[in-house]
Amino acid sequence: MGGVEVDDLDHAMHVAHLSGQLFHETLALHGFGEYELRILERAALLHDSGVQYGVRGHHKTALRIIQKARLEGMEQSDNNIIACVARYHRKSLPKITHAIYRDLSAADRRKADILGGLLRLADAFDYEHDGGVERLTCMISASPDGKHSILVTAEHHIAQKDSLEHILHATHEKDKLFKHAFQCTVSFSFIYAPKPELYETQVSVLHHGEGMLEEKQQQL
Repeated sequence: MGGVEVDDLDHAMHVAHLSGQLFHETLALHGFGEYELRILERAALLHDSGVQYGVRGHHKTALRIIQKARLEGMEQSDNNIIACVARYHRKSLPKITHAIYRDLSAADRRKADILGGLLRLADAFDYEHDGGVERLTCMISASPDGKHSILVTAEHHIAQKDSLEHILHATHEKDKLFKHAFQCTVSFSFIYAPKPELYETQVSVLHHGEGMLEEKQQQL
């Protein structure tokens, strides 16, 4: 992260995790490799870096912070793509008039669009900053006109209805770049998958000692 601080590291790491899942689930559509995945991961970790200077406009602040950061293993050209991907996690979609984005090559603008769409959607699924959505999968189908339809399924352990409604609202608010980048329609479904409880149980454990087997009770 190049020494760059973020407001909520747990949220940043979880968004990076969800972004990576979406990346792999849509691999057949974008065809990217390890390099683009590293770009996405860096952008996800740093997408909220601008919050430390204020929530308003923090996506643009993150753009400037990342562009000037020294990220290990990355060239300045990489930083520019990472900065744009992070910048588009909220608010307006990419425009050719936007600083830094306008200077990217056509191929790099495509990367910024697609990776930005993945990040933007992943960020929506952690709207509550609580890691409640654990896994994202995509079912991709093509219609007769050749346009793809993507069903994104979220496995979660969120018990509060209000929290789920907030996330669903956020996904519909933040799916525009995803739809633009992949030229697709998108819908969402949610599957409740609660975390398994850890119960305290008695088990019998056999110990060998003093020439005999003795049974003892051990707490797990």
